[in-house]
Amino acid sequence: MFVSVDSETEWCEAEGRQRLTTLSYGREDGTSESFIGHDSREAYRWLMERLCGVYTDAEGKQWRPAPVAFHFNHDTAVLCNDIDPADLMLIRKVQHKIETSLCGADHSAGSPCEYDTRQDEEGNPTSGALHRYHPDDCQAVVTDGMLSDVVAWHRPSHLAIAGSAGQGLYLEYRPNGDRFEGWKRLVIRDTGRSFHGGLESVIDRWNPDLSEAQRERIAWGKRQREVGFAGATEADIAAYSEAECVAHARVCRQLIDSIGTAAHVRIRPSQLAGSGSVAAAVLRHYGAPKRTDTHEDTEADTLARMTYYGGLIEAPVVGLLSEDVEGEDINSAYPSKMIHIPCMRSGHGEWKTSRRDVPADLIGHALVTWDVSRSGTSTPPFTVRRRSGAVCQPLVGRRIWVALAELQAAMPRFASSIVVHKVLSWVPTCECEPPLAFLADLYDERLAIKESMAGMEPGSSEWWEASCKEQAIKLIINSIYGKLAQTRYGLGPYTNLHFAGYVTGSTRGQVRVKTWEHESAGGTVVYQHTDSVLSVGTTVEDGGKKLGAWGKEKSSQGFLIIQPGLAMSLFCNGKVASRGVRVRDFTLAAWNWYQKTDLTQHPDTWPLLTSVQQVMITRRQAIARGKPLLAGSFETKTTDSRVTSNKRDYSSAYPVPGNPMAWAVPPAAYVWDQATEDDLKEFRSLLDKRRRSGEFDEELAVDVCHKI
Repeated sequence: MFVSVDSETEWCEAEGRQRLTTLSYGREDGTSESFIGHDSREAYRWLMERLCGVYTDAEGKQWRPAPVAFHFNHDTAVLCNDIDPADLMLIRKVQHKIETSLCGADHSAGSPCEYDTRQDEEGNPTSGALHRYHPDDCQAVVTDGMLSDVVAWHRPSHLAIAGSAGQGLYLEYRPNGDRFEGWKRLVIRDTGRSFHGGLESVIDRWNPDLSEAQRERIAWGKRQREVGFAGATEADIAAYSEAECVAHARVCRQLIDSIGTAAHVRIRPSQLAGSGSVAAAVLRHYGAPKRTDTHEDTEADTLARMTYYGGLIEAPVVGLLSEDVEGEDINSAYPSKMIHIPCMRSGHGEWKTSRRDVPADLIGHALVTWDVSRSGTSTPPFTVRRRSGAVCQPLVGRRIWVALAELQAAMPRFASSIVVHKVLSWVPTCECEPPLAFLADLYDERLAIKESMAGMEPGSSEWWEASCKEQAIKLIINSIYGKLAQTRYGLGPYTNLHFAGYVTGSTRGQVRVKTWEHESAGGTVVYQHTDSVLSVGTTVEDGGKKLGAWGKEKSSQGFLIIQPGLAMSLFCNGKVASRGVRVRDFTLAAWNWYQKTDLTQHPDTWPLLTSVQQVMITRRQAIARGKPLLAGSFETKTTDSRVTSNKRDYSSAYPVPGNPMAWAVPPAAYVWDQATEDDLKEFRSLLDKRRRSGEFDEELAVDVCHKI
């Protein structure tokens, strides 16, 4: 049985930190309870007493609780800022395979650690041990150790803690420290990423069975949150939190039931976490090959890392468009590519090398030289990564490795401008079906459900049941790609950068082809964002609902483009791209920027875009600042964004005909600092360090959107 956990907090000026006010839980059956107080350690011991073990409902039926939460980063941070790091030590988890070496020495006198002096046969350091008493290692386990085999034990409270942002919280009660007698375990899985938007909007879309009193209490709480619960009693806050917990627990049940009905995939309550857990269950159900099953090739695998990029986000035009901007996007762009991915199991194919010819194989990498400087296009055919990690699309490139799918998209238009030096492509020799072909059936099933809903009474029980199935299928379709590209904190069980590179490369190719079609017809493409193209001066036709077809979006009036990833309609009737900033905060900042900027002047003269938002200080950031007590508190963050960048040649920008406040920005001519494989390794290492220090923290955006 799902049981949802949530806490509410307040800022304590005297202690200089965010502190607990209530800790609540709510079960699917409607039972709920709250702890009211400020001691987080006492609160979570109380929670373990309530949720560990078997639960017997009012009818005498026994259930094993499946604790879940909705975006739990803030809650975990506030628990941890109530714990003195000096009182922590690392111990082994109960019933877990030993994977990590633990050094038991305290090294208080500065003596070297024997693990740090170990070397391999070539003399390279082989230390991988964690130090039982080192504060940094203890903090690292508390922050990112949920999936490891160790926990940070707090001596005074006997709580052993390991968390991971976006994944949840692992707790053990260990009264005897390293000894296992009397232990209890509570694992709270964060399901926030299995849903889109804040909890209130999730409740609106999934419509769990709630009483009017519960719905009124939730609505009250949302209103009170806007004013910091001013004047509200702790009992009122607890009642609100309990109602939300019951709603969330029931929504989680609806999700796994809908996945089972619509996709025939069984997910146990204890397995549900974020969208990745859903994707993993689906891939497992359909027998998709794991990374360990995949054919290995040193050269090809290295090229996969070099030619893998994310989605294409470009602004060939900046400023304000005075005419309507027509938009179109690819129906389920990534799934439409994944259904064609061939089998790459070991022994089911081989890598072949060709020169000058462009094979029709899907998976591959090509070494090319190109020069499209005389084409007049806004969008060159290939992407190049700089040594800094930034990417751009130069007009000229010399001996650059690119995804084969991008080359195949470019050849019909630029064959005379491209020299193909070498192609390495995967040629299947088996008769296996494409491992992800099932996505096409799920997409068709979703379309059929949406069509059937048109004939139902909105709000009826059958309409809501169909709506839940449709949302479940959408979650599955949109989450599979993430497992193929999973590289953060190590490779995932289904990671395959050949697959991921083909998916993103072929999508970029499709976006470029559409761009070139509009340019050939005399139109101007003003913005591109992963799977969408926005243009003026050309006719956009709706390609229907077919998987991978171009669907027409509604027009945008007064479309303002500031830079790639930052764009909006001033009339709030079109696409908004706010890149990590809450839409509300970005639109206000963009409007203020527009009011004070003379867009008829060259973009080099435009001021910075200043956005202000309330953000949570994550645990990583608090530790990096040397102030762990700040974890979970909120601060005002001001971000200044430059309009210009080195992605394009802003010095050569020129006015767009018929749009006096819009400027066309040509592509960069050439990239002189092209990244090598060593550069990519260094960049990934730097990115990991920035993530650990909190300088680059994706969880920030999650908490901004869902916790404020």
